[in-house]
Amino acid sequence: MNYGISVLFRAIPLLMALVCFGYGWFIYDYGTDPNRFVAGPVVFSLGMICIALFSTAATIIRQIINTFGNVSRYLLPALGYLSTIITLIVGIHTLRQPSTASFVAGHVICGVGLITACVATTATSSTRFTMITINAKKTGHDGARRRPPEGGGAGGARGGG
Repeated sequence: MNYGISVLFRAIPLLMALVCFGYGWFIYDYGTDPNRFVAGPVVFSLGMICIALFSTAATIIRQIINTFGNVSRYLLPALGYLSTIITLIVGIHTLRQPSTASFVAGHVICGVGLITACVATTATSSTRFTMITINAKKTGHDGARRRPPEGGGAGGARGGG
């Protein structure tokens, strides 16, 4: 994987988080329907999943491009868990508001927080995938094309099977 593609794959979740934050705020602030009190905060909270996705993608990609160190090992998963904690706190706070819309939105935001925790856990477990860098070297992810195995592979020399 070249550096430009790695930056793109790490930037996509961050850009989607900004879209979710902006669109959630827009729905909440400019909506005319009472459902905006549910839809706005829920869409906003989806951006937190994107932050956790960034931490997972960055953990794996930094291993592939050989820039993964001790700071990345702890900081990236911590970012995912921080987004989880923030989402759960906001969900519980929203849940405790007196309106019915807040009751519904709070439950959904807490569910989004649990999903964020799952994604953040993927980032944490990815720090232990020792074969990522080894497999990246074996399969020629530097853009080189792989040759088929000698002898024609599984189908024999004639390519049949």
